[in-house]
Amino acid sequence: MATRTIPRSFSKRSLVHPTLGSSLHPSMPLVIPNDQEYDFSSNELRPIDGERRSSLKIVPETLQLLEGAQRPVGMLAIGGPCRTGKSYVLSRMLGSGDAFALGHTMDPKTFGIWIGTTVLECDEFTLFLMDTEGIDAAHAKAKDDAGILVMTVLLSSYFIYNSAGVPKQNDLQKMSHFAKLATSIAVRSGATNDEDDDDDSFD
Repeated sequence: MATRTIPRSFSKRSLVHPTLGSSLHPSMPLVIPNDQEYDFSSNELRPIDGERRSSLKIVPETLQLLEGAQRPVGMLAIGGPCRTGKSYVLSRMLGSGDAFALGHTMDPKTFGIWIGTTVLECDEFTLFLMDTEGIDAAHAKAKDDAGILVMTVLLSSYFIYNSAGVPKQNDLQKMSHFAKLATSIAVRSGATNDEDDDDDSFD
């Protein structure tokens, strides 16, 4: 099985958005639940009245930030149970205490998937840090947890599973299940793309 090594020497760089400029918040949402909307001025998610969570949606402005990358990109994501310090770990990797929003109650602070607007760079590539909504929250549904983790596994080059202590057997079983599901989705997507390529060749 092939393994990837993370280079030891990184430098930090703050990103400039193609339309929003350089006055960016330390982190921005890439994927959010469909019952939330993002307010760029306050950098907060706000619930949409009358909407029930049933899917995830991409935030176009954050996608623009990724599309503007001029070098090969790597994504380092962190996932795991809620309220275990995932956001703080990523913030410390950027030399900050709050690059990713921190909560001070037992309720989840992060919803969806967020990326930092400061990146780590080495000779080979640019590394984005990706924070994710915690699983097993009191009011969370299993399908919501699955959607977040599968999307995270599909997007990430490197994945950190963070837990409050030694991962339990249930944690490992969940991760194995989500990784297999993500691989299955990727394989099916690849097959579909191949079929599309074949179709194009007959035009």
